[in-house]
Amino acid sequence: AARLNLAERNSGHVRLLIVVALVGLVVGTALAMAEVKLGEESLAHRVVSLLGGVGAPPLLAMGYGAVLLLWWRGRGRLTGAVRSALAPTGRMALTNYILQSAVCICVFYGMWGDRFASLSLAALMLYSTVFFMAQMIFSAVWLRLFTQGPLEWLWRWQMKRKRPRLLRTSTVT
Repeated sequence: AARLNLAERNSGHVRLLIVVALVGLVVGTALAMAEVKLGEESLAHRVVSLLGGVGAPPLLAMGYGAVLLLWWRGRGRLTGAVRSALAPTGRMALTNYILQSAVCICVFYGMWGDRFASLSLAALMLYSTVFFMAQMIFSAVWLRLFTQGPLEWLWRWQMKRKRPRLLRTSTVT
């Protein structure tokens, strides 16, 4: 998707995205649901179960991804607002990924409560949403003061063997 610039409005590929969305969602859903229709244990049931278990998740993921890319390329106000809200978080992807991993390991596997498998799905969804919103706010505030995330800065320093500028010289409004 990145090599083909599928998220860019002017890259073309709209037909490709539509085909991937339709095939992924239709075939993926059919494979996922086919197992339910076969009640008795048989060779056909095992084959469909294997195909559904192996084929449905990537097909559905590709279908959902294509739908999101089609939406992302749009020109609507909501799409622009979402892009603007997510941009700082994406510019600090490495920092946010490592931060999220560290906090979740501490919360779910010991240091801050050992909550793994003890929370309901609703509680996990609420936790995930609140945590990601906090990361979005943190990223936006951080990037008003600094040119890049702290881990992105360290990464570039090590790759280029030259320390990049971190602090913004003037505030961005």
